[in-house]
Amino acid sequence: MIGATAGRTTLNGEGLQHQDGHSHLIAATIPNCLSYDPAYAYELAVIIQDGMRRMFEEGENCFYYITTMNENYVHPDMPDGVEEGIVRGIYRLRSSQRASGPVVQLLGAGAICGRLRLPQIFF
Repeated sequence: MIGATAGRTTLNGEGLQHQDGHSHLIAATIPNCLSYDPAYAYELAVIIQDGMRRMFEEGENCFYYITTMNENYVHPDMPDGVEEGIVRGIYRLRSSQRASGPVVQLLGAGAICGRLRLPQIFF
């Protein structure tokens, strides 16, 4: 089961355990816990596929802690070749289309990605 309890962004009425923002920090202290806060559905699909492979096919002694959001926003198509980056925790969503001049590089994770609307703002 995956619940929408990412922390500080949703489900305020559920109590402080979902508002403190510490759940991923605590999960990082567990050596065999792989912790993710995916922003897009395709990221979640890649993470679950990786987990199924590692835990069931390879028999690795690990488990996944995944937080999700319950907000509705447009999800972009998955860029080609980003699966490894998703599992590692960072990947390039989109390259700049500008040939010259200043370029803004944004780094985002989780809930902020839905707010950026990168294609509408920059492309």
